[in-house]
Amino acid sequence: SEAARESGPVNGQTLAEAEGRRQPRILSFCT
Repeated sequence: SEAARESGPVNGQTLAEAEGRRQPRILSFCT
């Protein structure tokens, strides 16, 4: 979450990818 924001821009896909690696469930929310 926070790490993803600092690592890259606040992009829906970028965030979903970063969070998805730890929480695959997040992909369901973004999709």
